[in-house]
Amino acid sequence: KPGVSSTAELRGIANAAYETAEKSGVVVKSPSFNSFVDDAVTKLTNEGFDATLHPRTAAAVKRLQSAAEGGNPLSLQEMEILRRVVGIAGRSADADEVRVAGILKRELDRFTDKLSPTDLQSGDPRAAMAALKTARDAWQRFSKSTEIENAIEIAKVNAGANFTQAGLEHALRIQFKQIARNIAKGKARGWSPKEIAAIKHIASGGKMGNAMRILGKLAPTNPISMG
Repeated sequence: KPGVSSTAELRGIANAAYETAEKSGVVVKSPSFNSFVDDAVTKLTNEGFDATLHPRTAAAVKRLQSAAEGGNPLSLQEMEILRRVVGIAGRSADADEVRVAGILKRELDRFTDKLSPTDLQSGDPRAAMAALKTARDAWQRFSKSTEIENAIEIAKVNAGANFTQAGLEHALRIQFKQIARNIAKGKARGWSPKEIAAIKHIASGGKMGNAMRILGKLAPTNPISMG
């Protein structure tokens, strides 16, 4: 069976794909980006966006508007940085902030995914979007893989040098409870329903075997390959 990429390999895949996307030479015309920003802000307003109630999203909107007002075309790398800015806005403990920031991110992704030659000053949108999709997928898997591996390593340290199996399992449950809390608070994104169920199963005291296999099974859609 083909094995899933290691954490280090996933990072390499993501970096290589981002580089391929950037080398595609895609540059978005300023008028197209300006139109997107205006439409996105209108949609947010209709969805109840308020700068006071949603400060993180307001900061992301201001960043987008600043890029639009600059009047300069945007490279794909600049677009991806803006996407990360919007993504950080969604890492809030406030559920409504998460909702509003999520709308903005979906609108930005929709605009980027549907770029056409008329939106571009240069570059091939199809090749760029294919590479960007690969990069985003690999980076998300890398992030999840890193989080799980860190949890396991911290659990080993906390269990002590001469840990028993029961002691290690207890330490692992503590770490997985923290991951589950972060997911519930909206601080951790990108986990599939099956992965979330496995994390909760471990955290709540269920048998670890099947849940660990779900998180580390040999499938390219899963974050890691664990022993």
